[in-house]
Amino acid sequence: MFLFRSVVHGTFKFVFAYSTIRKRKHHSDDTKIAIYLELLARTDPPRLRLGVVKQVAVKFGVPERVVKRIWRNGQDAGGISGVKNKLSNCGHKRVEIDPEAIKNIPLRQRTTFQDLAYALGLKKTTLYKRYKENYFRRHTNDLKFSLTEDNKKAWVRYCLSMLQALYGSSETSGPSFKEMYNIIYIDEKWFYRTRRNQKYYLANDEERPHREVKSKNFI
Repeated sequence: MFLFRSVVHGTFKFVFAYSTIRKRKHHSDDTKIAIYLELLARTDPPRLRLGVVKQVAVKFGVPERVVKRIWRNGQDAGGISGVKNKLSNCGHKRVEIDPEAIKNIPLRQRTTFQDLAYALGLKKTTLYKRYKENYFRRHTNDLKFSLTEDNKKAWVRYCLSMLQALYGSSETSGPSFKEMYNIIYIDEKWFYRTRRNQKYYLANDEERPHREVKSKNFI
């Protein structure tokens, strides 16, 4: 970034200069071994002949500094083993997830990636990578209707108790409901108690949770 002053207006302007950043190319072990063997065939160790580096670089299409580095690594290590890549020990250490740790977390904290990552002490992106690698699974749980025969009979008895006695009423009028002026109805709903369809994240060998309510319409 450069700062200069405008001659006409007397103001300062910022000019951003973008430069092309070339990433270092990693060559395969086979290419490096082939280059090293070619160098051995064209010279007598431990010194390279004049012009050999340039010839080998042109043949394999690599910079001369790469050829020199391969030769130096091979001579220092005493052979082909010194020119192989060492990328296996590079980068961040892999974060593993224990399936038992997922099982020990309550289900209410396993409904979203964010909640599960917070409970495990991991980053959300790390947890998503392990999910794509099938370390754990997602399960959609549906509420089961568990109204028993005793509940149905209790409903019928309650409805019959709301009818007026038939004594003294005519056959044409039939039964009628009680006036119920002395009864107060309170409709209390627990909106966030549960959902009909709830998503959970489970371990691969974990059993599916079973949820039941008396009626899906009054959860």
